[in-house]
Amino acid sequence: MNGPSFYSQNFASFAEYTGFKHRKATPRWPQAKGIAERLMRNIKKVYQTAHAESSSGQPLHKFLRNYRATQHRSTSVPLYSLLFQHEVKTHLPNTYNPHTLNDYAPVRKKDAQQKERMKAYADAARRAMAKNIRIGDAVLVKRDELVRNEMPPYHPEPYQVNAIKGNMVTAVRKDKTITRNVTFSKVLQFHCGDDPMVLVVSDLLENFR
Repeated sequence: MNGPSFYSQNFASFAEYTGFKHRKATPRWPQAKGIAERLMRNIKKVYQTAHAESSSGQPLHKFLRNYRATQHRSTSVPLYSLLFQHEVKTHLPNTYNPHTLNDYAPVRKKDAQQKERMKAYADAARRAMAKNIRIGDAVLVKRDELVRNEMPPYHPEPYQVNAIKGNMVTAVRKDKTITRNVTFSKVLQFHCGDDPMVLVVSDLLENFR
């Protein structure tokens, strides 16, 4: 979560009081918070179904109860059991070992392995390639707004990278700071010839061909 309301001191105090950690995700990159996005899609579907059927009960509460009691695909353990560390009672038989609820190490390991497999699948499907961006590099950042035909897809004024955390790149330009996924940035290449300040943007020119 990156909205202005989540940067306030009141929210920081609330997080400390309730005992959860506020992890900031990459702006303009829904994949960074895929778990939350997937859950919201399910909740939206439940709401639309209940509205179409004019349900008088509590379909959202029933969905959440079933969702928390269902064994997670990555960990094979229900979310309810991981949170409260005891077996959830349902009409369906359990296929996991209740003794593993007190030991998070196997669950974390299995979850990490599943995420690595999903990452490898997504990288192969998108033909992802590693970008060699380092702190101090001059980069062009892709526009967020709608790009018209006469506009270049990247901002013409370069930014300078001042922080890198995983795939999240933070860059500054004058008094403006921007944080985006690494795929939004392209490194500028400087070549010194007869003119000491000749700027060649090979990657950007490919977008106009």
